[in-house]
Order: sequence, then C-alpha cells, then structure tokens
Amino acid sequence: MADNLADQLKDRYYSDPEFAAALKADPKAALAAALGADIPAEVNITVLEESATQRYIVIPEGSGKVSLDELDSVSGGGWV
Repeated sequence: MADNLADQLKDRYYSDPEFAAALKADPKAALAAALGADIPAEVNITVLEESATQRYIVIPEGSGKVSLDELDSVSGGGWV
C-alpha cells in the first residue's frame, strides 16, 4: 500500500476505472468522496494525466523559493 495520500490516490486511479472516470469528470466531488471530507468552495481541483509526450510541472504556492527536496517531493515523476 502507498505511504502517502498522493500515491494512494494514484494507485486507486490506475486500479479502479470508476474512480478514474469520476476523478476526470468531477475531481472535487470524487476527491471529497474518497477522503470522506468536504472541500471548501474556493478550492479548485484539476486532474492532469501525463503521457509519453506531455509532462507537467506543478509549482507550489509560496515564496517562489523551492528547495530541490521540496521539488522532488511534489514532482511525482523522474527523468526520462
């Protein structure tokens, strides 16, 4: 079993086609149901699925200064 929430969600996404479809169709509702918690109205959730030719970089909100360790912890990928 995955150690952190992001890995758990990713594992479920790939193993549960219904969850994957719900997450794509309405990420906020699917995530709220999966967590058993309400997500505030002002919070928006976007699901992006990478492919062999499309990658994404998520820049966390903050001072603009991100350490390599912080970047590694949110990247979810590796070098190809």
